[in-house]
Amino acid sequence: MVMIVYILILKRKEAMKEVWKSLFTLLAFSSAFILGFYLGQEKVLKKIPEFQEELETK
Repeated sequence: MVMIVYILILKRKEAMKEVWKSLFTLLAFSSAFILGFYLGQEKVLKKIPEFQEELETK
């Protein structure tokens, strides 16, 4: 009986390790996506000329 409980506890610990690995991986990929999206958006916005400054100088 004790051996069965011990095996179940070990399996539960292994399962929790997998859950934490999965959550960490998901967090890493989502952070990379958000950072890439933000940097890409900045790059696109730099390409757009600023018309407001041209109107103010005239």
